[in-house]
Amino acid sequence: MSDVRRIFAIQAVRAFLYGFSSILIGSSLAATGLDAGSVGLVFTAMLLGMAISSLAVGRWGEAIGRRRSYASLLVLMGIAGTVFAITGSVPLLVIAALTGTLSTDPNESGPITTVEQAMLASAPPAERSRVYGRYNAVAYLAGAAGALAAGGPSAMRDLLPGVPPDQRWILIMPIGAALCVVLATRLSDGVEFKARLVSGARGLQRSHGVVRRLAALFSLDAFAGGFIVQTFIVFWFGRQFGADAELMGLVFFGVGILQA
Repeated sequence: MSDVRRIFAIQAVRAFLYGFSSILIGSSLAATGLDAGSVGLVFTAMLLGMAISSLAVGRWGEAIGRRRSYASLLVLMGIAGTVFAITGSVPLLVIAALTGTLSTDPNESGPITTVEQAMLASAPPAERSRVYGRYNAVAYLAGAAGALAAGGPSAMRDLLPGVPPDQRWILIMPIGAALCVVLATRLSDGVEFKARLVSGARGLQRSHGVVRRLAALFSLDAFAGGFIVQTFIVFWFGRQFGADAELMGLVFFGVGILQA
């Protein structure tokens, strides 16, 4: 299996997990007695964690090594998912969220994606657009499947009252994360950064202005998107209208298919 295919496979597993957990985290929080402020704090910590972790990866990721950074982040994803599956303590949820390895949406745009996109840039220039297009399509399709699967526990509970609550099903996160770590450790040295700097040249050089403009554009888009994160929508519909994970999973399955 090539490095690109391994990264696609990891992305598919991650997107499925994020699609699954984003529904169940929202429905689980809606079922608790937590006030809106506490829930908002958890969601804010998730987004803030992704931002901080992405900056950290950008600053030290190459020095640590892409494969090592990648595997470490995937391990953190499993640990953070476990915390969300076994506790309702707001301080612990905030700490887990601040790792930046959980996502409020299936198509995560935090530190793990940062590393993946850097590794995919090693693809031949003529193939990069196709590679990134497939990468995003895989994320949306797998995320849609995860959202659909999130309705499974609720549907089974109608037939079998003894089925565990939605929160416990988030334990699928460490299982999926372990699979991702195994795949990540099998990536070749070709995904690592190869320094080819001209003597005296440092930083972005001529692309600096382009990166700044793109960052400003993405910041504006992310600011608007922060008002309608998927997990919060699930939480709000659950708290206001009693919508369960089965219904919201179907809704976001349709959304994911349309996005793909």
